[in-house]
Amino acid sequence: MFDIYKKNAEIKKAYKLFKDGKYQEALNCYDNILKKDQNYTDAWYGKGVVLRELGKLEEALKAIKVALKLDPKYVDVWISESVILRELGKLEEALKAVNMALELNSKNFDALNSKCLILEDLNQYKDAIECYDEIIKLNPRKRKSWLNKGAFLLGISHYNEALDCFDKIIKLDKDHIEAWYFKGLSFVELKQLEDALNCFEKVIELDMGNIEALYFKGTSLGKLERYNEALNCFSKVIELDPQFDAAFTSKAVTLNVLGESQKALEFINTALELNPNDIGTLCIKGIILKDLNEVQEALDVFDKVLEVDPDFELAKEEKEEILGKP
Repeated sequence: MFDIYKKNAEIKKAYKLFKDGKYQEALNCYDNILKKDQNYTDAWYGKGVVLRELGKLEEALKAIKVALKLDPKYVDVWISESVILRELGKLEEALKAVNMALELNSKNFDALNSKCLILEDLNQYKDAIECYDEIIKLNPRKRKSWLNKGAFLLGISHYNEALDCFDKIIKLDKDHIEAWYFKGLSFVELKQLEDALNCFEKVIELDMGNIEALYFKGTSLGKLERYNEALNCFSKVIELDPQFDAAFTSKAVTLNVLGESQKALEFINTALELNPNDIGTLCIKGIILKDLNEVQEALDVFDKVLEVDPDFELAKEEKEEILGKP
């Protein structure tokens, strides 16, 4: 009886260390437990979970496989194996593992969610949608399930179906920030910019410091040719997060449209300092230089873009325009 109590105390200590983010200490704790008892399933499972957090995926998988050998009916361990296999890019094996978990418990939310992600990675979109629907059937009022399905549908360009999911959430919770935000993104893709703008404004009303919503409010205003309002949004984003390179890029583009190309050049240079490998931003610098009549510098920039991506259409078009090619 004392041994059982001691084991439970040690496993609780290891779990607390893990929850506190003290992964190496948790790992040491699990190893100490396993020195005394190599057949302690929970210790092998815990060790696998910690190793995954430490980025040691192959070692994590070995620990998880030992746990499964000791207890092949441990649902959470099958789920962990599926997660690790997915992160290792072994998608078919990951799918088999999560299906094992679902054979043991067909209504396990974590298993179903893991399966959805694996099916997405395998581009099995129809099956993924059915999997999301299975989750929703279990709890139609669970906002996170609708949000995950909506985000997935948005990602595969099923914009109207995605909107239906976000509207379901908003019916349940009219102040759900993420639902309004993703609804706005869906409207952007549908080019319904006034509707998108209303959504982003709702997000900002609920969370004044929401940088992403401020940014997309700015891009929506820019597409609506409300340039000064767009500039105000980008300036607020930069004030809130001076590392947000896309805001510097968008501000540069807007300034250039307004004919303030010299100011635009300053902002595009800052964007490139923050993200020097973004060839889209580099191409915009070339366009600004062209508008400033810095022709050779612009050509040099377009050549740099085309060195990285010879098929970058905008850079090819801009270069051909300068050189007078049809």
